Amino acid sequence: MQTCETALQSLQQTSDEKKNLQFGMLKLEVLLFDKKWDDAEELVLRLLQINQKITNEAIQAQLLISLSKIQKERSKTKEQIQSLEKALELSKKTDQFIIEAISLYELGLAKEDIQSLQKAVLLFLEGNEMKLAEKALDEIIMLSKQTKEPIEIIELLNNLLKNWIKEDHLTQKAIIKEIEGKDTKDVFSLIFIGILQSHNQNDLKANDYLEKALALEPEQTKIKLLLGINQSHLGKLEQALHNFEEVITADDYQGTDAYLCQATVYTQLGQEEKANKLTEKARKINPWNINSLESKALFHTSKEEYKEAELNYTQIIEISGFNSYFKQQKIKTIALSGEISRAIKECDRVLETDSFFPDIITEKANLLIANEEPIKAMTVIEKVLNLQPNNIPALTCKIKGLIALDEQEKALKLTDKAIKIEPTNAFLWGIKGTILRELGVFHEAGSAFEKVIQLKVADFRGWFMLGSTQKELKQYDEAIENLREAIKLEPNLLQAQELIAESYLALNQSEKAKDEAKAIIDKDETRGHAWAILAIEASLRGEIDEALNYANSGLEKGKDQSTAVTKLLEDLVESLLGLKE
Repeated sequence: MQTCETALQSLQQTSDEKKNLQFGMLKLEVLLFDKKWDDAEELVLRLLQINQKITNEAIQAQLLISLSKIQKERSKTKEQIQSLEKALELSKKTDQFIIEAISLYELGLAKEDIQSLQKAVLLFLEGNEMKLAEKALDEIIMLSKQTKEPIEIIELLNNLLKNWIKEDHLTQKAIIKEIEGKDTKDVFSLIFIGILQSHNQNDLKANDYLEKALALEPEQTKIKLLLGINQSHLGKLEQALHNFEEVITADDYQGTDAYLCQATVYTQLGQEEKANKLTEKARKINPWNINSLESKALFHTSKEEYKEAELNYTQIIEISGFNSYFKQQKIKTIALSGEISRAIKECDRVLETDSFFPDIITEKANLLIANEEPIKAMTVIEKVLNLQPNNIPALTCKIKGLIALDEQEKALKLTDKAIKIEPTNAFLWGIKGTILRELGVFHEAGSAFEKVIQLKVADFRGWFMLGSTQKELKQYDEAIENLREAIKLEPNLLQAQELIAESYLALNQSEKAKDEAKAIIDKDETRGHAWAILAIEASLRGEIDEALNYANSGLEKGKDQSTAVTKLLEDLVESLLGLKE
């Protein structure tokens, strides 16, 4: 482990201030972890000086938060509060919610200020940082007990959050009902529940709670912003735009995010150029706005403009410096462009700076699997698992590697281990169901997919896999019902419609099968499978010429269909011609 003196000497070896800063930030993390407060303070003050030349406000805020931690350890409460107040002011300019939330959280603790802690809770919730929100709520309860303030609602909210993390939907509903019965005029509670409902994709319910909160505090721009976002999810685009416009007029800080939200709405309306101009406007107001750059990156990714998206992520990394998430997103963008080898090299480049970025190592292993190098991927992922045996993304990657190596039994065993660590992970249950299907264990596979939709009701893949498994089990009525649920969530899921049509054939409901297959053809006439279903249905009615026409249409119009579908259509034509003779 390097000492601070060695770190400072290394900082002086290059005139590249950005590299100095990057190196120093990594060393600072080590010193803080080792509780070397003297060395850490010396280093953080040096880094603050370096950053003044670069003027990166996001990094300045991070450094001030680190300084406040050192001051807290040294019982310098007054200096700690000053550092956090400066960090909070800077974080608002950078639009990095996590820095703002942490600043508010630490400030709330230092000043014993419940209001700051409540604001931090809402920011943590908004960013889906549930464990941090829970920690902040615990602190609010402790402070409230000391000041003898009423804490009944806060305790209920804390219980609600714990059950949200556990995904216990029945208990969630009971707690919300209890909160509503006690006090529906508590704005904090209304926003709290509104954000949780939004995370659970219950946008209508989220909208109701946020509207109640706004009625109580009509000038609060944060509520208007959240409400506008929910309205855009519900397709209430004009109302959303109105709320965003009011935010922009009233609040420069929230207004920057409102421009980005407006851009999202205009993208929904198909006005992409207007959306891009609004993103640029937000960028000009705040050049360090990471949200606007990420918004542009996502915009370019949706348009399959991967080079432009990669450039946006490069700019974000230059601003935020050390966020492995954005480095990972850049690597994923490179892979999406089809340059998997270059994406792997980018992983190696990142790992030269710090050889243990678990997320980046895991990303490299996933890329090696995609590049049909599963043996090499298994060696790479073990670097993470040797130090972090319960790392779920790494375990998931290893499971994928085992599946690629056709070691299904080992993959299933490891999946069960991962599920014991994280039993509410719907993706893991989905993998388990898929492996069991491949092994021909359909009843257990069905149970796994039932678990997926129990944990993540809005996951169309869970409903689809459950329905397709039930079809294999000849549970046709249940299959049709669950495949319909998948289509509600993903209307263009034509494969689900084809399975419904097949199920109707199996139930001898040929008219329904025919209607379903024709509905598929109306959407996409290249679906050879749907033509085959029409041909089979017609042949069952004894209409051989009609069946032949359908089968030939499938062969003629089908594009990029599997060999199995082509073979099915060819066999149908041959069989029908034989019947005709």
